[in-house]
Amino acid sequence: FFLLLVIPFLINSFSFKSTLIRKTRRPFVYYLSNNDLSPVQLQSSNTETAISLDIETTQVQLSPQISAEMMTCRAPKSKNSSPGINASSKIAQLPPLVFIHGSFHASWCWAEKYLPYFANLGYDTYALSLRGTGGTFAGEGIKKIKIDDHVNDLDAFLKFVSTDQERQESSNENGVSIPSSLSPPPVLIAHSFGGMVVMKYLEKLFDDGKNNNQKTTQTSLSGTALLCSIPPSGNGKMTGRFLRRSLVDSWKITAGLAMRKCMTNEDLCRELFFGGGATGMDGISEED
Repeated sequence: FFLLLVIPFLINSFSFKSTLIRKTRRPFVYYLSNNDLSPVQLQSSNTETAISLDIETTQVQLSPQISAEMMTCRAPKSKNSSPGINASSKIAQLPPLVFIHGSFHASWCWAEKYLPYFANLGYDTYALSLRGTGGTFAGEGIKKIKIDDHVNDLDAFLKFVSTDQERQESSNENGVSIPSSLSPPPVLIAHSFGGMVVMKYLEKLFDDGKNNNQKTTQTSLSGTALLCSIPPSGNGKMTGRFLRRSLVDSWKITAGLAMRKCMTNEDLCRELFFGGGATGMDGISEED
């Protein structure tokens, strides 16, 4: 029984580090651009006064082979219509926010709570569905995707976001039209597996900073935020911690994630992703 429990975990862990994710050379890499930005003071979004904003789902061509699904929610054009923005700030100073999801998710996971919330605070928001998820087709017969492919897709998507921002126009507090190209580069926000994709992208970005003659990344960043990210070393040590803590929980995680049972077992999916409990008690309905 112990071998049946451990072997799928080990297979998943080793493949994760060797074929999908090379162990990062630096434990944590944070990148900030050299833009001289004044801190932007924000107020909490008031749900009673927040504007109902449209979320648009479209396709963006990341490469000749890959057309990716993305969701966007744009900030109101006038600061007077965006109650979350402090009166002393300028919309043009706010960077766009780019959201990257984790395993078994896609861009939809940011749509309900995150994209409209931050758009009401004055940020243009973008969410990408990684290759092989949501509406982003990986290709005929492709079952595994290397981390470098995700990094390249993210690089192309950030280039698209920068170009898209240049096409937009915002208004400053005096109502004077200014180009959005004056606004800072994007902020990356990633959850779980998406955090590993971002860390690998930052590693590449850091290397580009040391080798200016061989630049491969397309854009700089204003900052990053990683939410419950996979650690830089992969899942190996985390696997060991779960095995020592609970064999039952370890089996559930192995069956649900490594063996993908959470795609067909609703109770297991609810327990792994939302903490279990009776239907509706965790705020997640059967329809969700």
